[in-house]
Amino acid sequence: MTTLMTFDDGTGPALYGGGNALPDINYFARLEDGQWVTVGGGVANLVTPPFPSVFALGVWDDALYVGGNFTLAGGISTQGMAVWQGCAAFELGDVNCDGSINAFDIEPFLVALFDPDHYSEMFPDCDINTADINEDGSIDAFDIEPFLELLFP
Repeated sequence: MTTLMTFDDGTGPALYGGGNALPDINYFARLEDGQWVTVGGGVANLVTPPFPSVFALGVWDDALYVGGNFTLAGGISTQGMAVWQGCAAFELGDVNCDGSINAFDIEPFLVALFDPDHYSEMFPDCDINTADINEDGSIDAFDIEPFLELLFP
């Protein structure tokens, strides 16, 4: 690890780390039960070399900032900077964990409804229960109407 930082993504404080020569954790991870677990898919470079690396972590305004040498963070194109907020603190209906309930939540909601395993692959650090709009313990057809009411109040 090149850099370490504590951060609370809504699930409680945890130790986050980044570095180089860490392909097993995709260069950005959180310590969970004594094991480093990749966060948000980690970081990567579209073309290697150079190999990706994380040199800096910093917390500001309830977000963890990740800096380094990478062109992808969580599969999204960037130039060496990414922001991690987590998802557990987000409200019901914010199925894509972007901090607001909007049209960008429709596809993730449908994936959570019909293919929960794929949802977990698409959003590994989000809580699928944000799609359980009626909070009955299951994501099913009974969540569709309340989800639409959140989108179109």
